[in-house]
Amino acid sequence: MPNKRIGLLGCGRLGRPLAHLLIKEGHDVYALTQTPKSAQKLRQEGIWALDCDLNPECSILLPAEILACDEWIITIPFKRDLKDPYQYSRLMGYLCSLLPKKEGAIMMCSSTSVYPNRDGLMTESMPFVFDSSRQEALYQAEQVILSSSYNAKVLRIGGLVSGPEFFAQSPSRLKSADQPVNLIFRSDVVHVMAYLRTCHHFSGVLNVVANEHPTRRELYGYYAQLLGIMAPAFNEQLPAIQKIVSNERLKKVLDYKGDLTLFKGGKGDD
Repeated sequence: MPNKRIGLLGCGRLGRPLAHLLIKEGHDVYALTQTPKSAQKLRQEGIWALDCDLNPECSILLPAEILACDEWIITIPFKRDLKDPYQYSRLMGYLCSLLPKKEGAIMMCSSTSVYPNRDGLMTESMPFVFDSSRQEALYQAEQVILSSSYNAKVLRIGGLVSGPEFFAQSPSRLKSADQPVNLIFRSDVVHVMAYLRTCHHFSGVLNVVANEHPTRRELYGYYAQLLGIMAPAFNEQLPAIQKIVSNERLKKVLDYKGDLTLFKGGKGDD
């Protein structure tokens, strides 16, 4: 596959390791961040980067280098502290209006938090019932990307785990010991994203989570033993919602064979 000019809109927790992987593969990467400090750090790591105020209420001017890219990957996080969650969907719409129309050229990182917080198996084709304005706003943002003329991919990514040390940094008292998790290691997400770039036949929504959905008690207990630390305490009074996000489409439809396990045996981020 020929080398591409790839624009990363957002280059933080996910975008930064993805940028390094894409550069290693021989692509030219152009990153856009929201602070000068982040842009400077990326440049020090050898990544072309500029900062830009991505506020949909103001006039956004994307650099020419970003506009000239062959494809774009949006990793701008849907922040919890947004007073108006619909600002995020407006931002996605604004970006779509600025980027050149190219077939199959956009990938957006969304979240499994778009699914209702209730018992059941969550699949990409299920009908939606919103529990909150945040879920509705995130779903609207996805639809803005999907309804553009880009033949886009939207990834609903589970909770990110940086490495085994993630489980040593838990609060002193965790919620709902018997609630299954919908997590995934960040390094696994990065490899999934790099793989999906090559899947030109696919467009639409895709869940990106680990194969296993152990309870919090099981998973934190496993890593406590692995790290030689005490297992955390749990609030046993809270209900355990049996919500499971399926990754079957990723494995069966797209034939992804990469590592998607939560039980790494000490292996962390690449």
